[in-house]
Amino acid sequence: MPKSGAIAKNIEPGGWHPYIDKELRHIILKAIILNKIKRGNVYPYSLIKDISKLNNLKVHSNDIKNDVYNVISTLEKSGYIKITARIENGRLKKYFTLTKKGDTALTDIKKGFDSAVKSLKKALR
Repeated sequence: MPKSGAIAKNIEPGGWHPYIDKELRHIILKAIILNKIKRGNVYPYSLIKDISKLNNLKVHSNDIKNDVYNVISTLEKSGYIKITARIENGRLKKYFTLTKKGDTALTDIKKGFDSAVKSLKKALR
């Protein structure tokens, strides 16, 4: 079993493995974010916190925050999520809701990932 420091050597400052480039990170984040939103309305900070917990990423890392906000912006522009704002405790909070188009995209992404993982496993035998 590797020492705890051995694992940390392979993690970039933002918490991602160095072989996962920005484009792949964004694809993974799109799937995670759409899935989290499908489960119920969420707001940005809760997404960042939840995503950070998934892979022991640093919640306060600017990389993860920027990645999440960039993906959210892309998802909204693509019509996959809808952003609504409401005032709670005197503060403006934005919430995200999955659109029908987003639900279809999430289903397609899940199928695509399943197929890609099967192909990768087969190729790496």
